[in-house]
Amino acid sequence: MGKPTDMTANLTTSSITPLLHLLQVFNAESLSEGDLVAGTNVLVSMCASLANLHPPGTCLVTSEGNRLQVGMSFMTAGGLTSSLVSDKVLGPIGINQNNVGDHLAADAAYSAAKLAALAPQERVRVRPQVPEDCSPVGKLRVDLDTNGISPVRDSSPFQRLLGPSRHQGLGELAATPAVFLSADSVAGLEKQLPQSHRRRPFIRAVLADDPGAERLERLLLSVVRGTSLPVGDTGPVHIRGHVAVSCTVAKLARSIGAGDEGLLGNLLWLVDGNGCPLSLEGCAGNIPVPYKTHLNYPAAVQRSWAERLDYRRTDPLAIQYDWEPRQREWVAFLRKHESQCPGLTLAVRPLFGTLIFGLLKLSVGQKGEPQRWTDTGALALAKFLVGRMVQCREQLAQTERDARVLELAIKIVPKLDAVPLSARAIVRKMHNLPIADCRDVLELLNRLGVARCVGAERWQLVLPTEQSVMKIRNPHYLDV
Repeated sequence: MGKPTDMTANLTTSSITPLLHLLQVFNAESLSEGDLVAGTNVLVSMCASLANLHPPGTCLVTSEGNRLQVGMSFMTAGGLTSSLVSDKVLGPIGINQNNVGDHLAADAAYSAAKLAALAPQERVRVRPQVPEDCSPVGKLRVDLDTNGISPVRDSSPFQRLLGPSRHQGLGELAATPAVFLSADSVAGLEKQLPQSHRRRPFIRAVLADDPGAERLERLLLSVVRGTSLPVGDTGPVHIRGHVAVSCTVAKLARSIGAGDEGLLGNLLWLVDGNGCPLSLEGCAGNIPVPYKTHLNYPAAVQRSWAERLDYRRTDPLAIQYDWEPRQREWVAFLRKHESQCPGLTLAVRPLFGTLIFGLLKLSVGQKGEPQRWTDTGALALAKFLVGRMVQCREQLAQTERDARVLELAIKIVPKLDAVPLSARAIVRKMHNLPIADCRDVLELLNRLGVARCVGAERWQLVLPTEQSVMKIRNPHYLDV
């Protein structure tokens, strides 16, 4: 059984130096109460969340007009990272979503009370407010019995029908206020999805470690990839969004077999350190005063929401940034490691742009102050995260293989109790057992002193069956 590749141990000076500089500038270690890897995960989840909260289509745009959309889905595994991201990243977002709902409910209650206080003859005069018609769509006239929607003069107004509606107004906001959803169950999420603001939700979910979570995972995956849902009499609406899920390491390990067909195979993995060599020791140098990221993030979240809910603006936010050279390098890096982690490129291709966008939003300094970080550090951070993801996948896959070998060993031991058998004879006695797995089991039994080769590639037990099984379950078992 092979040893997993330690990609993070191969970080070069040219990549580790800008990475550590970036983490110091954003005070990543303080985000996790001293654990640098967990703090890095918190910083990355902040960047992704800010991008996910912005209006759909938010992007980085070059001077030539080329756009790179930002926003992505991610997963946390491990007690420390999951706890920190829940408290420091997703917690403030949930509070803001509750505040939006409270304001809308209070406004509706006030309007209802005000209407009820009117005399009956005055009440009938009240009409719903109609937003001012300020787009060429207003020049279209509806004649469904004859020509359907037809222009008065030319066809150019039809182009406006392909863009976001400028008449969302408070009524539309009240109907679809859910930017951030919590998915506790399939039924609950299906009920919430039609209320998704701009049909682009950001969903939080904790995946239970049991088979019952499979339906919820499939629904979340359909949201990540895009799905259509029927809504009343208006027909289906297309919904595509981002998710932030947390799960146990054991569940993550079992998901590997599904590859990119499973939910977790379509997400960026943010996992606890477990021996990662990342450290800021000896890197004090001439690092500028770090940003107060823990304070900048909640303020950035509120600004993101304000831009998202501003129905007067139809064009997505576009930040001028020359992203193309780095993005090409980033995609080439992903392509190189795709074979080690199938589905990697699809899952994390937006990562570099999302990091740049989020870091820009978290960089709150004095007016005119030069930027304290570069995209060299952002790219190094993106590569570091992929390295961790590939390494984690290989380690978990190896653990799963080891567990399978132990399980097979317990089944094979009784077959060797009567007479010595060759590997091929054992395979014939087992159903659908690959010969390679059988040889791995025999190697394990030999290493534990449970069985030995007695010639002609035949194997027999050294210990009685019961003792053999005990030793497989507990390699340190001693028969006294």
